Amino acid sequence: MDRIEEWTELKNEQDNRIDRINRKNHSHPVHPENPVILSILTDLKNEQDNRIDRINRKNHSHPVHPEILSILTDLKNEQDNRIDRKNHSYPVHPENPEILSILTDLKNEQDNRVDRINRKNHSHPVHPENPVILSITSLNPAQNHSHPVHPENPVILSILTDLKNEQDNRIDRINRKYHSHPVHPENPVILSIKKLKSMKKTYYLFNPGRLSRKDNTLKFTPTDADGKEGKPRYLPVQGIKNLYVFGSLDANSAMYTFLGKNQIPVHFFDYYEHYAGSFMPREFLLAGKMQVAQTQHYLSPKKRIIIAREFIAGAAWNMRKNLAYYQNRGKELQEVTASITQWESRLEGTRRIDELMGLEGNIRQVYYQGFDTIIDPFAMEGRSKQPPGNEVNALVSFGNMMCYTSCLDMIYHTQLNPTISFLHEPGARRFSLALDLAEIFKPILVDRVIFKLLNKRQLQAKDFAYEMNGCFLKEKGRKTFVQAYDERLKESIHHRSLGRKVSYQHLIKLECYKLAKHCLGISPYQPFKAWW
Repeated sequence: MDRIEEWTELKNEQDNRIDRINRKNHSHPVHPENPVILSILTDLKNEQDNRIDRINRKNHSHPVHPEILSILTDLKNEQDNRIDRKNHSYPVHPENPEILSILTDLKNEQDNRVDRINRKNHSHPVHPENPVILSITSLNPAQNHSHPVHPENPVILSILTDLKNEQDNRIDRINRKYHSHPVHPENPVILSIKKLKSMKKTYYLFNPGRLSRKDNTLKFTPTDADGKEGKPRYLPVQGIKNLYVFGSLDANSAMYTFLGKNQIPVHFFDYYEHYAGSFMPREFLLAGKMQVAQTQHYLSPKKRIIIAREFIAGAAWNMRKNLAYYQNRGKELQEVTASITQWESRLEGTRRIDELMGLEGNIRQVYYQGFDTIIDPFAMEGRSKQPPGNEVNALVSFGNMMCYTSCLDMIYHTQLNPTISFLHEPGARRFSLALDLAEIFKPILVDRVIFKLLNKRQLQAKDFAYEMNGCFLKEKGRKTFVQAYDERLKESIHHRSLGRKVSYQHLIKLECYKLAKHCLGISPYQPFKAWW
């Protein structure tokens, strides 16, 4: 019964925390982003882990198998899932008796089941260290022939099924009581804010057409060269993160007002893939304190040069990482890497922005010399732009503009002002801070995509066209690159500092947060440097 006492003590501690929060925050809904309630959602798991560690040390001959955690952590997972279904009309609050039953009755029911099993199987109590009770997936029938943990065992089956049945019954009761807002995972009213954000997508409009509104949905009607309309496509406004427009778009001011109210940016590119501009909704996160601090760092030459220098240092590091990757695979890139390192060593001695921009240009020029060694069968033959002179330069120009807009999107979702920059001079009609951040991420997001597409022959000479004394992507090639770039943004890596997986797109947002903390004097800015 020692294990039951520990579980009961854990439950009592949880109840005490809920009571304290009720007394202190009786008017605040229990939302996953509320830092006060996070203690309930996290301490339970931490306490459980600590107790499992103690059991392992005490019962080293029968350690707690990792797969037993499916039984031990059902309560925590179920609690998280239910709190995520936030009903705006009936907030999930500890004082709501219907919701409180979901948070507490489940644990009580689990304890009761354990008691019943212990009474029925007193010779083989349900303890985590009991090898007989290990989960189904780790079952070895030859070892557990006397008491097999099998789905057909009614005692064990109750643990695996009653949880789901009890959940369904409680949801049904709440549905009957609050029939106008049923608690159902697929009900968009109940979906959590976090889940809604994860559902949002970037849409790329390659065809010319007309954008109109139908209720709370965007209607895009494509048109061909003769003006003939195609089959319309409907885009739910709640699922749109941003729009990239590569063809002519017909939309009126009422449409842009609607997009602005729903915080949907629109980025425009012309026929030759040049970035034309962006429609950005009103800055809904700008804060006076942040803007003053950001402006002060721009106006002070000493403060500005520190941030600008870090941008170049992060970019040079990531360039060398790209070169090291291919050098380890037999490419002769030692001289290019050594030259970049030599230019990089001069960063600390720079005192003016124009000197720093000169160093940045030299570093990038040397870096591009390595492209001819990395890429096959295309050749870069030096950087050329406005217009790009060949296929590789066309991809670099187009990819850099895509990276610029990705950085602009993430800046917009922070308190930073995108027009106040540190490396590039602020302009009257451009978001120059996005240019600063793009320096760090172009080697990771753009160059690696180019290497992959060309070396794997996913883009070929037929995907490019020479027009107006320049080389440009055809529509098919543009779609191929955009798809690969979008997949790269969504790809996740294990972040060393955070200890969890984050997407490349979220890395840009984290960079914005670090820059904001630097301006506010919270912590010095350190640029993102790839470690792989």
